[in-house]
Amino acid sequence: MGNLGFGNLSGNLIDLVIDGLASLVRGAGAIVSEQSDALRARATKFALNVMRFVDGLPREDHAQYLGRQLSRSANSVAANYRSACRARSRAEFVSRMGVVAEESDESAHWLDMLAARGHAANFSAQQLRTEAHELEAIFSASHHTARRNLRQHRG
Repeated sequence: MGNLGFGNLSGNLIDLVIDGLASLVRGAGAIVSEQSDALRARATKFALNVMRFVDGLPREDHAQYLGRQLSRSANSVAANYRSACRARSRAEFVSRMGVVAEESDESAHWLDMLAARGHAANFSAQQLRTEAHELEAIFSASHHTARRNLRQHRG
């Protein structure tokens, strides 16, 4: 998704921070695939970009309320995906991926609400909306597949 032009952080600095976080996770003994690393980085970058976007919202009550809700749900996507990657069982993974899918959908909802109020019309906001909907699709499909695999494993 790249840097959306918010704040003083450059895209390269954000990428370095995310790469550093991935290295810490691998160094801590977690066994993760490249795909889960990439999704973790993407969810983290989404949360960081949302926070920068929210920082630029007008100080009107409704914009701040919607922004706080968006910030919470976007950070929950990243945090819960990280937690899902460390699940101790298949059932726990399925459960946590369900939460990630729900929070992705909620993030898309809050961005859509901001757009409806006229606060998400710029290019960066459109990129965030696109990313939220893409993450929602990815995590929903992953949850569906994991749930199906769990049923087959038990079955």
